[in-house]
Amino acid sequence: MKRTILILLSILMSLSFVACGNKDDTKEAAKNSIQVKGAKKEEQKADVKEEKSEVQEVKEEVKDEEKKAANNVDNLIAKLESLKEKHAKSSGIIDATIAQVKDIVVDETSLTFKDDSGRESVTITKNPDRTAILYASLASMYEELGGRIDLIIGGKNAIELYKFQQGKDITEGKKIIVDTNAGKKWSVENIIAEKPELIICAPTSEGYITIKDACETAGIEVIAINYSGISEYMKWAFIFTELTDNQKAFEDVALKTFGDVLDIIDKVDESISPKVVSLMPNAKSLKANLDMSDLGTILVDLGAKNGIKGEVKKGASPRIDINVEDIYKADPDYIFIQCMSSEDYAREAVAKHCESSPVWHELRAVKEGRVYYLPKGLFHNRPNSKYKVAYQMIYDYLYGGK
Repeated sequence: MKRTILILLSILMSLSFVACGNKDDTKEAAKNSIQVKGAKKEEQKADVKEEKSEVQEVKEEVKDEEKKAANNVDNLIAKLESLKEKHAKSSGIIDATIAQVKDIVVDETSLTFKDDSGRESVTITKNPDRTAILYASLASMYEELGGRIDLIIGGKNAIELYKFQQGKDITEGKKIIVDTNAGKKWSVENIIAEKPELIICAPTSEGYITIKDACETAGIEVIAINYSGISEYMKWAFIFTELTDNQKAFEDVALKTFGDVLDIIDKVDESISPKVVSLMPNAKSLKANLDMSDLGTILVDLGAKNGIKGEVKKGASPRIDINVEDIYKADPDYIFIQCMSSEDYAREAVAKHCESSPVWHELRAVKEGRVYYLPKGLFHNRPNSKYKVAYQMIYDYLYGGK
């Protein structure tokens, strides 16, 4: 009996020690659990803090990019203003260029500006994935400024222009989507089916009006452009290079061209102010270029006075029908012929509309041999980076004794 009692006491004591041990283990485990939870909380706090920091960094980067993009317009204006010291005689051209670009709004992802469609303004997304250009002079400019064209205007006249301005056929490697500037001859369905993100076209020849409704329905952004002279060229060169984030091309191509043209304008003898008439003849009629045409703008920039005045609706062709008697009344010192097809075609049209009249042969410019037929690639198409060549040619005719 005594032995049994001792065994029971021994068992009870063992159980007591085990219980105590377990209690201590439980306390230790609980303590460790609290420490782990605390560490996890701190880790979570650190993660949240890091995420907030990263978000803030992204926000700051976005702000910096937006500020940088917005400053591109201010920087351009500052550069243009700085040119006035060197080109004092060309300050009017510089001011005209500043007026063209000052209202452009640039941010990180888009540009807002006024095009030639008649809309109050347009907002275009930067870096479009698929771009269609349906006017040859615009395609040539976009290409020389480093833009990527996916869908392009082709055809004999366009390819002739590309070879003249770019030294090659730039349709190679691109899909030709139209082969004429005339919008009424386009297949709108085919253009939309190609799913371009951006279409660049002209408001003339019914280009913009042909596609605007279909593009609005399909959610395709469209720019309509009709530019004349070096100041408007600068506006569109700036917009194109901002759209593609290729500011270096603007500096290397457009700004250099602008400086070269200012050098030519600086040489103009303002005391002369020659009177001119510029014509664009075709088989059906004789038209005179107004000041807002490309050739008209170049002539005015170079100090000439247009002997033919008139007004047209915005977006319409900047030319009016005239006859030989109108030219006689203007009594120009120089007559410039814009060749819309070829020089031979222009000469045939002048023979038909002008040379058949005795009045033509009484014109002072005709008698003194100052009638000039101008190259199509420079004066019917927009010359783009060859504006220097175009301005120099007209300067030489007006002031160089040619």
